[in-house]
Amino acid sequence: MRRNARSMEALLNERPGGASPSAVASLKWYARLTERHGAALRRFVPAFERLYASLTTPQRQTADAMFARFAERPQPRRSQ
Repeated sequence: MRRNARSMEALLNERPGGASPSAVASLKWYARLTERHGAALRRFVPAFERLYASLTTPQRQTADAMFARFAERPQPRRSQ
């Protein structure tokens, strides 16, 4: 988790700055961010699987409830 956090922090510090970065620069940075986030999750999941396997049933239920929020999709904003 620390390695993942350092990696993400470094990328966040590379975010295009200035008054208004170009749309292309913003998209390229966002692509790098999502790729790095995916890599971090691929490293995290095996460790979490081992931890989850060691949890009691009530602990698993709590973890399941906490992570269920990630699956919820916010409703799109309606233009007025």
